[in-house]
Amino acid sequence: MTSCIEELESWMTSNRLKPNADKTEFIWTGSRQQVAKINTAVIVLKGHQIVPECSVKCLGVLIDTNLTFAPHIRRVVASCFWQIRQLWKIGLRRSLSVENANTLVRALVASRIDYCNSILPCRCRSSSLQSVLNAAARLDRKLRKFDCLDLNDDSQ
Repeated sequence: MTSCIEELESWMTSNRLKPNADKTEFIWTGSRQQVAKINTAVIVLKGHQIVPECSVKCLGVLIDTNLTFAPHIRRVVASCFWQIRQLWKIGLRRSLSVENANTLVRALVASRIDYCNSILPCRCRSSSLQSVLNAAARLDRKLRKFDCLDLNDDSQ
């Protein structure tokens, strides 16, 4: 692995790029059994020790060692519910028209769920993401928490 990193560093140098060892993260990915077999020794890059991480962030997506995306989903769900709570607190339903409220909910909630959603395997798309979408739809349609949510009803 060290020789691979040295080759990568050589290529970067020849292309006038400079690796930043302080910001470099390293992760082993695979099944739980495969990861258990790997020697998780520290890698040295330009005198800096790089310890393998349990999860790394790449373009806003948390990637974990077993590729379950569970940390990413938990973070997205928490962020979306925080946004929904903020919208409830400011009285979104009373202060904006239905169209404007819909646009705001889509911009702040649906866009977070849609971002990189295509990389999630079907087994990773959990009920927690669905509960966020249901809460956003309730907010958008001006329904209370336990009101029946009929997504086929376009009357509102």
